[in-house]
Amino acid sequence: MDLNNTNSPMEEMPQATEPTAGVAANTTTAAKHSRKRLVLLGGLLVLGILISIPICQFMFGFFGSFPEEMKNTSQVIDEYLSAMAQKDAQRAYKVVYVNGNESIALADLEGLVNGNNYFVFEDYREHSFTGFEMTQVGSVKYAEISGDVTYETNFVGQFSAVLVKENGVWKIQGIQVVAPAEKFGKR
Repeated sequence: MDLNNTNSPMEEMPQATEPTAGVAANTTTAAKHSRKRLVLLGGLLVLGILISIPICQFMFGFFGSFPEEMKNTSQVIDEYLSAMAQKDAQRAYKVVYVNGNESIALADLEGLVNGNNYFVFEDYREHSFTGFEMTQVGSVKYAEISGDVTYETNFVGQFSAVLVKENGVWKIQGIQVVAPAEKFGKR
C-alpha cells in the first residue's frame, strides 16, 4: 500500500457525520417506547408480587402447621383408643365431635366397650400413621388419617379416622378400628 497515494482505501471510507434531525427523532421515540415497556414490566412484576404474598402466606401457614397438627391429632386418637381399651366410654366421648344427628352417640361407645366388639380395643398399646391428609374449609380443618394399631400381644390392626378442628380443638368425627383375624381367634 502506498502511503503517499491520495486515493488510498482509508481516505475513500465515508466520514462520520452529525446526526440529522430525523435520526434524532427516531432515537427519542424508541427510547420512549423502551421506557414504557420497562414501566409496564415493572408494574406487572409488582402486581405479581402483591398477589403472590397472601398465597404464599396461606400455603406456608397451612403446610407449615402439618407436623404440629399431626402431633395433635395423634394425641386425640391415642386418648380415644386408650379410653376405649380401659372401658372408659365417658373419657372417649370427650374427644368425639358432637354435631347434631351425625355425631357418635355416647350409648354407641358404651355398647362397644361392653359388647362383643370390645376385643378391637382390648390390649391397645400404640398407633402409627400410614396416611395423613388435611384440608381446610373456611376456618374449619379436617384430617383424614389412616394407620396401624399395635396391641400388647404384638398383633397389628388398622384404623381410619376423620377428625375436625373447630375453635382450635381436634375432635373425632368418625373412626373405624379393625383388629387382625389372629386377635379375634385368641378370644
